[in-house]
Amino acid sequence: MAINVTLNKSLIFRPVSVARGALRRITAILAPMAAAIAVGTFPATAQVSVTALQGPPNSTAYRESALMLFRSTMLALDQANKTGNYSVFRALAAPSFQKNTADRLAAAFTIMRERRLDLSGVAMTTPNFQRPPRVQPDGTLHMGGMFFTGATPVGFDLMYRPIGGFWRLNGIDITPRPVMVASRRRR
Repeated sequence: MAINVTLNKSLIFRPVSVARGALRRITAILAPMAAAIAVGTFPATAQVSVTALQGPPNSTAYRESALMLFRSTMLALDQANKTGNYSVFRALAAPSFQKNTADRLAAAFTIMRERRLDLSGVAMTTPNFQRPPRVQPDGTLHMGGMFFTGATPVGFDLMYRPIGGFWRLNGIDITPRPVMVASRRRR
Protein backbone atom coordinates (compact mmCIF):
# COMPACT_ATOMS: atom_id res chain seq x y z
CA MET A 1 0.00 0.00 0.00
CA ALA A 2 1.36 3.41 -0.88
CA ILE A 3 0.28 6.86 0.20
CA ASN A 4 1.30 10.31 -0.96
CA VAL A 5 3.49 12.18 1.49
CA THR A 6 5.75 15.18 1.62
CA LEU A 7 9.10 14.37 3.16
CA ASN A 8 11.78 16.68 4.45
CA LYS A 9 14.45 15.42 2.06
CA SER A 10 17.24 16.94 4.16
CA LEU A 11 16.54 14.29 6.79
CA ILE A 12 17.08 11.50 4.30
CA PHE A 13 19.95 12.85 2.22
CA ARG A 14 22.24 14.40 4.82
CA PRO A 15 25.96 13.60 4.46
CA VAL A 16 27.01 10.53 6.39
CA SER A 17 30.50 9.29 7.09
CA VAL A 18 30.47 5.51 6.71
CA ALA A 19 32.84 2.63 6.38
CA ARG A 20 33.25 1.24 2.85
CA GLY A 21 31.35 -2.01 3.52
CA ALA A 22 28.42 -0.16 5.06
CA LEU A 23 28.04 2.08 2.01
CA ARG A 24 26.56 -0.74 -0.10
CA ARG A 25 24.11 -1.60 2.68
CA ILE A 26 22.99 2.01 3.06
CA THR A 27 22.62 2.36 -0.72
CA ALA A 28 20.48 -0.79 -0.80
CA ILE A 29 18.22 0.70 1.87
CA LEU A 30 18.03 4.23 0.46
CA ALA A 31 17.64 3.42 -3.25
CA PRO A 32 14.02 2.16 -2.93
CA MET A 33 13.21 5.12 -0.67
CA ALA A 34 14.63 7.59 -3.20
CA ALA A 35 12.60 5.93 -5.97
CA ALA A 36 9.44 6.18 -3.86
CA ILE A 37 10.11 9.86 -3.19
CA ALA A 38 10.73 10.51 -6.89
CA VAL A 39 7.31 9.12 -7.84
CA GLY A 40 5.61 10.80 -4.88
CA THR A 41 4.65 7.69 -2.94
CA PHE A 42 6.09 6.03 0.13
CA PRO A 43 4.93 2.82 1.77
CA ALA A 44 3.07 3.48 4.99
CA THR A 45 4.45 0.27 6.40
CA ALA A 46 6.52 -2.56 5.03
CA GLN A 47 4.97 -5.96 4.65
CA VAL A 48 7.33 -8.32 6.45
CA SER A 49 6.42 -11.94 5.93
CA VAL A 50 6.07 -14.27 8.88
CA THR A 51 8.62 -16.64 7.33
CA ALA A 52 11.29 -13.88 7.32
CA LEU A 53 11.40 -14.08 11.11
CA GLN A 54 11.33 -17.85 11.55
CA GLY A 55 15.04 -18.43 10.99
CA PRO A 56 17.83 -18.12 13.52
CA PRO A 57 17.56 -14.79 15.41
CA ASN A 58 21.26 -14.07 14.87
CA SER A 59 21.04 -14.34 11.06
CA THR A 60 21.36 -11.24 8.92
CA ALA A 61 17.99 -11.85 7.23
CA TYR A 62 16.23 -12.09 10.62
CA ARG A 63 17.85 -8.92 11.95
CA GLU A 64 17.19 -6.94 8.76
CA SER A 65 13.54 -8.08 8.62
CA ALA A 66 12.97 -7.10 12.26
CA LEU A 67 14.65 -3.74 11.67
CA MET A 68 12.45 -3.11 8.62
CA LEU A 69 9.36 -3.92 10.67
CA PHE A 70 10.45 -1.58 13.48
CA ARG A 71 11.27 1.26 11.09
CA SER A 72 8.07 0.95 9.07
CA THR A 73 5.98 0.96 12.26
CA MET A 74 7.73 4.06 13.59
CA LEU A 75 7.43 5.85 10.23
CA ALA A 76 3.72 5.01 9.99
CA LEU A 77 3.25 6.38 13.53
CA ASP A 78 5.27 9.47 12.60
CA GLN A 79 3.01 10.11 9.59
CA ALA A 80 -0.09 9.63 11.73
CA ASN A 81 1.26 12.03 14.37
CA LYS A 82 2.15 14.67 11.78
CA THR A 83 -1.21 14.53 10.03
CA GLY A 84 -3.38 13.81 13.08
CA ASN A 85 -5.00 11.05 11.02
CA TYR A 86 -4.61 7.59 12.56
CA SER A 87 -6.96 5.71 10.25
CA VAL A 88 -4.18 4.26 8.04
CA PHE A 89 -1.98 3.43 11.05
CA ARG A 90 -4.97 1.62 12.58
CA ALA A 91 -5.89 -0.17 9.33
CA LEU A 92 -2.37 -1.61 8.97
CA ALA A 93 -2.53 -3.22 12.41
CA ALA A 94 -3.87 -6.58 13.54
CA PRO A 95 -7.67 -6.88 13.90
CA SER A 96 -7.38 -6.93 17.70
CA PHE A 97 -5.50 -3.59 17.59
CA GLN A 98 -8.09 -2.17 15.20
CA LYS A 99 -10.58 -2.22 18.07
CA ASN A 100 -8.94 1.09 19.00
CA THR A 101 -10.70 3.84 17.09
CA ALA A 102 -8.69 6.43 15.20
CA ASP A 103 -9.88 9.00 17.75
CA ARG A 104 -8.67 6.85 20.65
CA LEU A 105 -5.26 6.48 18.99
CA ALA A 106 -5.10 10.24 18.41
CA ALA A 107 -5.80 10.79 22.11
CA ALA A 108 -3.16 8.23 23.12
CA PHE A 109 -0.45 9.98 21.09
CA THR A 110 -1.42 13.57 21.99
CA ILE A 111 1.73 14.17 24.04
CA MET A 112 3.95 13.10 21.15
CA ARG A 113 2.12 15.48 18.80
CA GLU A 114 2.27 18.35 21.30
CA ARG A 115 6.02 17.82 21.75
CA ARG A 116 6.37 17.62 17.94
CA LEU A 117 8.43 14.47 18.38
CA ASP A 118 9.88 13.70 14.95
CA LEU A 119 10.27 9.94 14.45
CA SER A 120 11.39 10.15 10.82
CA GLY A 121 15.04 9.77 11.86
CA VAL A 122 14.47 6.07 12.52
CA ALA A 123 14.80 5.52 8.78
CA MET A 124 18.53 6.17 9.18
CA THR A 125 19.30 4.79 12.64
CA THR A 126 19.33 1.43 14.34
CA PRO A 127 17.59 1.15 17.70
CA ASN A 128 19.23 -0.31 20.76
CA PHE A 129 17.20 -3.50 21.15
CA GLN A 130 17.16 -4.09 24.90
CA ARG A 131 14.59 -6.79 24.20
CA PRO A 132 15.79 -8.32 20.92
CA PRO A 133 13.08 -9.26 18.41
CA ARG A 134 11.91 -12.79 19.20
CA VAL A 135 8.89 -14.87 18.34
CA GLN A 136 7.24 -15.89 21.62
CA PRO A 137 5.71 -19.33 22.34
CA ASP A 138 2.21 -17.87 21.75
CA GLY A 139 3.26 -16.84 18.21
CA THR A 140 3.60 -13.09 18.84
CA LEU A 141 6.71 -11.19 17.84
CA HIS A 142 7.98 -8.96 20.64
CA MET A 143 10.74 -6.36 20.55
CA GLY A 144 11.69 -3.45 22.75
CA GLY A 145 14.44 -0.98 23.43
CA MET A 146 15.41 2.61 22.85
CA PHE A 147 16.30 4.96 20.02
CA PHE A 148 17.11 8.63 19.78
CA THR A 149 15.18 11.19 17.81
CA GLY A 150 17.34 14.27 17.90
CA ALA A 151 18.45 14.57 21.51
CA THR A 152 15.34 12.84 22.87
CA PRO A 153 15.66 9.21 23.96
CA VAL A 154 12.52 7.21 23.17
CA GLY A 155 11.68 3.86 24.74
CA PHE A 156 9.55 1.42 22.78
CA ASP A 157 7.89 -1.94 23.20
CA LEU A 158 6.23 -3.45 20.12
CA MET A 159 4.16 -6.59 19.67
CA TYR A 160 3.07 -8.10 16.35
CA ARG A 161 0.71 -10.95 15.38
CA PRO A 162 0.97 -13.05 12.24
CA ILE A 163 -2.05 -12.18 10.09
CA GLY A 164 -2.42 -13.45 6.53
CA GLY A 165 1.25 -14.41 6.34
CA PHE A 166 2.53 -10.98 7.48
CA TRP A 167 3.43 -9.43 10.82
CA ARG A 168 0.89 -6.80 11.88
CA LEU A 169 1.09 -4.48 14.88
CA ASN A 170 -0.82 -5.79 17.89
CA GLY A 171 0.51 -3.54 20.66
CA ILE A 172 2.66 -0.46 21.08
CA ASP A 173 4.16 1.33 24.05
CA ILE A 174 6.30 4.30 23.09
CA THR A 175 7.60 6.68 25.72
CA PRO A 176 9.77 9.76 25.25
CA ARG A 177 12.24 9.71 28.13
CA PRO A 178 13.55 12.77 29.93
CA VAL A 179 17.04 13.81 28.95
CA MET A 180 19.42 13.45 31.88
CA VAL A 181 21.82 16.36 32.14
CA ALA A 182 24.99 15.79 34.10
CA SER A 183 25.44 18.39 36.78
CA ARG A 184 28.80 20.02 37.30
CA ARG A 185 30.28 20.04 40.73
CA ARG A 186 31.65 23.31 42.02
CA ARG A 187 35.02 23.21 43.62
